[in-house]
Amino acid sequence: MAAEVKLPVSGQTATFRRLKGGDLIEAERQCQDPKSEKEYGLALLARRVRGEATGGWAEIRPTVATYWLGVRKKVVPVHAGGRLKQWLAMMRRNYPEAEVLYDRMRPIKAAADIDAAMIDEGLVTREQLAA
Repeated sequence: MAAEVKLPVSGQTATFRRLKGGDLIEAERQCQDPKSEKEYGLALLARRVRGEATGGWAEIRPTVATYWLGVRKKVVPVHAGGRLKQWLAMMRRNYPEAEVLYDRMRPIKAAADIDAAMIDEGLVTREQLAA
């Protein structure tokens, strides 16, 4: 009988089955070359469920920039900051560094001001934001 594992994913609870060649293997296979934050998150989740190391904040930090740049292209500025803050809030459970970044971003409302803070943190460059 397969054990079920319930984990938070994107603000919802997802159920994974620990099967040889089952759901987690499939998620890992789809995420070998992550093309989006969702795929990357699933790859990290699969590794975590298997008890493998996830690389810590050093591995996650570059994805914050990727996520923010994607949000800025797809979400209207008035809502963009909320997306970043929600993601950082979820990550701070496992990464103390995410909490520090969340605390810095939390009072900032305007997307342009978050852009400036992200530049100050060394997470993005002006050129990346302009692209």
